[in-house]
Formats: sequence, C-alpha cells, structure tokens
Amino acid sequence: VSPEKLEFLVKQGCSVRKQLDHEEVGRRVTVKGVDSFKAQAHVWPHPIGVIGAGYHGLKTCMVYARSGNYNFVCFDRNSQVGGYCWITAANKHSKLQTEFGSFHVWWGEEMLKEGVGLPGKEWGTWPRKEKVLEHFQYAAERYGVLPHIRFRCNVATLHTVGDRNDHEHYYALGVTDLDSHATETVNASVIYNYPGSMTKNRIVEFPGEDEFGGHIGYGMNDDCPYDHLVGNNIAILGNGAFAVENARTAIEYGAEKVFLVTRRKNLASPRVPCWFVHQGPVPTPGALVLKMFEPMYKMAGFGDPWTYWSVHANADRTRVNIIQNSRFG
Repeated sequence: VSPEKLEFLVKQGCSVRKQLDHEEVGRRVTVKGVDSFKAQAHVWPHPIGVIGAGYHGLKTCMVYARSGNYNFVCFDRNSQVGGYCWITAANKHSKLQTEFGSFHVWWGEEMLKEGVGLPGKEWGTWPRKEKVLEHFQYAAERYGVLPHIRFRCNVATLHTVGDRNDHEHYYALGVTDLDSHATETVNASVIYNYPGSMTKNRIVEFPGEDEFGGHIGYGMNDDCPYDHLVGNNIAILGNGAFAVENARTAIEYGAEKVFLVTRRKNLASPRVPCWFVHQGPVPTPGALVLKMFEPMYKMAGFGDPWTYWSVHANADRTRVNIIQNSRFG
C-alpha cells in the first residue's frame, strides 16, 4: 500500500476530518486506502510457468485455479493431460496400484470446490489407464485449467533474467511448437518443473533374438503381444514394479505360467502393507513393513523377506534399512 494513499479520519464534533501528517493518531480513527489488513498476494509481472501436465503439473494448476488465480501457463509435449507416465509408458492394461484416494488429483480438503466432486462408482477401485486419463481430463475441465495449458510444445531452453537474488527476476523460456516447429520466448515469474519420473525403455538386444520363435515385446507402452499370452509360458525380464504388474496382466490373460527372470530377487509389496504405508501420516518403520510382509510371503512361497539382498537389519530384527533401486510398492 502506498503511504500517499492512506488517510486517517477522525470524528470532530458533528463532522469527520482528515488528520494531518504532524498530528498524533487519534484514539479512534477510520483508515481509508487499505482494502484489507490480511497479507496480500504478490502480483507477479509475468505468469506462473508450469512445465508438464501430468499428475503434479495438473494439480499445481488446480491449486492456483482453486484460489481464483488463473495467471499461469502450463506446457506439455502431449496433446492431453496425463503426462508421460500414463499416456506413453503405461500400457492399456496398467492399473492404479493403490485404492487410497491420494492418487486422485482432487484428493484433499483444500481441493474441494463447489460443483466438483469425485466421480461415481463406475470409476472402480483400481482403474485402468483409460479411466485414469479420463479422471485427469474431468478434473482439468471442471477446474477450468485447460485454456491455460499449451499442448504439443516443448520447453527447450530456460534463461534467468536479472539477479537470482532479486525478488523481481524472471525466466525466459524458449518454447518450440512440436507441430509447426516455430519457436517463441515466453516469460514466467515462477517456474514449477515436473518432467516426470518415467523414461524411455532401455532397449537391450539379446544374442539369439533373431532365432527365437516366440514373441518379444516391452511391457511399457502397448508393445506387449497380449493376444499371444493365452496358454503360453511367459518370461518377464526384470523384477521391478512394472515387471510384477505385467506378471499379473499375463495371468489375467490366461498365460500358462509366468517366470520373472532377474539378477537379484527384489522385494515386492503385497496390497495390504502398500495401503497401510500410503495412508500413514508419518513414514512407516521398515521393521514394521517387513513384519507385515511375513505372513503374506509365507502364504505365497516367497520366502523370508528379511533375507532378501536389499534388507540390512540387526540380529533381533527391530531396526532395518531397505536399499533397493526398484520400487516395491
């Protein structure tokens, strides 16, 4: 608030007058020129930039829209919301791996908005790729963020304009249209960068592939030959979360037997411990997680989870570190 715009008014007799600068502030005054005594949001000279329209990028846009601030622009290489993880990496049979609501983009009391609520029962507990993308689209439409998302474009360069310690510095983004290949500069005062955690497949050619008589495909995207799974033995190379998911998919499609071929046997979390960890308000101790694994591993013939290579525990199994690169939840 500019000091020149402030006026202190006091009642004097039957009238009201403006106090002069040299006067002591009255006991009871009316202040004119202040819209609110609450902290005011800073007005940035350029829009807020959000790179990526996957889960986090979309939810960031929704949070700003929820507060009534639509001064943002989101960039994404795809032609719809959802991000690389669900649009490209996931195959048509990939499912949401938890029934806990935090994986919905409008999860949380702060996301409640009049006229916007969770969809009906037709969404299912563990929706497939198609429904997850429909879920993203539904939320983007209802929160009104689609007009602020620029699809089919790539943020190729980023330059900081001004001193980084200056509150008013901003970013010049070099944005390329993936269809016309035209490039332009878009200025942004704030940057949120969500490039995604899923990357392209690591393509490995094994000796003898050209002589192998069966079908070979990658579990990510829709490269897997699902039409050829019925009644056949399947070998899945790898033991990460996506390998385990594809083992389930192969069984659902009638495979005779599924083998996981891996250098080392990784931990894989059963459904109940996975749910428990996700809903916990604080991180779940590793020892408690493995104790929850025990009865389920015994029932499935998975052995003792405490003896897996990634588990480092003390003798009485009260403290443990789990060091494993692949996700197991």
